Amino acid sequence: DVAADLIRKGYISAYFDFNSSEPQVSSSWSIDFVGKYMKENPNAHITVNGYADELGGTNYNSSLSQKRANAVKDILVKAGVSASRISTEGKGEDTSVDKSSSRARQIARRATFSLK
Repeated sequence: DVAADLIRKGYISAYFDFNSSEPQVSSSWSIDFVGKYMKENPNAHITVNGYADELGGTNYNSSLSQKRANAVKDILVKAGVSASRISTEGKGEDTSVDKSSSRARQIARRATFSLK
């Protein structure tokens, strides 16, 4: 299944502005994509993983990453996906990008999806 493959490989993500737990409008397609997949595959379960960039304190970023994951879950639930099929996890800071680069930090502020 191509859709499942795109989700599993991390090609589908929702992005956030700095200090925000509201997904960017430009990310609505990715959340819709996952929602459509979930509706077409009623036995599928997914985890929404939230991330923050390295600016700010570790505790704040941990909380923000959880809020981001929860916000995406809420959108999926409002779109008709059962909440019992979606778990969330705040992963905290994504340290895999160059924190001195504003473009790299933008990539870190995201929610990804893991199929279970």
